[in-house]
Amino acid sequence: KLQTESQNCALLEETTKTISKSITLAELKLILMAFKQSYSNLNVFVLGIPGIASEDGTIIHLPHMPNLQGNNVKSYFSSCLDANIFIENDINAIAMGEINKWSNFAHIIWTKGCIGSAIILNGQLIHGYHGCAGEIEFVCSEKVGKLEYLKHGALALSCTVDVPVIAISGEEVTPNDVDEVKHHLYSKLAAYCRPEIIYVPNEQKLYLKGLWQIALNHLRSL
Repeated sequence: KLQTESQNCALLEETTKTISKSITLAELKLILMAFKQSYSNLNVFVLGIPGIASEDGTIIHLPHMPNLQGNNVKSYFSSCLDANIFIENDINAIAMGEINKWSNFAHIIWTKGCIGSAIILNGQLIHGYHGCAGEIEFVCSEKVGKLEYLKHGALALSCTVDVPVIAISGEEVTPNDVDEVKHHLYSKLAAYCRPEIIYVPNEQKLYLKGLWQIALNHLRSL
C-alpha cells in the first residue's frame, strides 16, 4: 500500500509515441500490451482522452478518434490486459495534478480554439451526472476569441460552483490574459464571492502528474 507519492514508487520508463487519429481498439491494444509484456506486474493503466467517458468506461464523445468513440474501452482492456483501467478527460487529469495544492477549485484551459474546465470540490473531481461537468464551451459558443471565451467561462463557473480558486492555462494564454479575466470577473461579482484567479503555465506537466495521481489513488485504496 502506498503512503506517499515518493514511497515505493519509481519511474521505470518514459516514452512518447505518436498515434493516428484513426487508431482502432485493436491497434491501441498492441501498444498497451507491449508495456504489459515489459512489466508483467503492471496492473493499472490510466488513459487520458480529449473527450468524455461515462462512469462504466464507455467513450461517449471523442470526435478526434472516431474509431474509439462509442466503445467500452474499460471493459475491453480490463479483460485482455488483466489490469485496472481508468479513463479520464484530459482537462480533468490536469486538475488532478493540482489536487494536493487546492481542495476546492476549477481549472480552465484554452487549447486549439476551444475552452474546457475541470471542477474539484472537497478534494473530489466532479464528473456530473452525464460525465459532462465543466463543459463550459456550450455556454461560450457565441463568444469570439480567446479572451471572450475565458472571461465568459470563468464567470459561468464563478456563478455556478462558487469555487475560491480558478486556475487558467493553455495555448497562447499569457499572464496578461489572466489579469484581464480577473478584472472582468471582479467588475461583475460582489467582493464576497470573487475567486482568486491564478495563471498556471506548463499544463502538460500537470496532465502527466494528474494521470499518475489517479493511479496512485487506486493503489492506495487496495
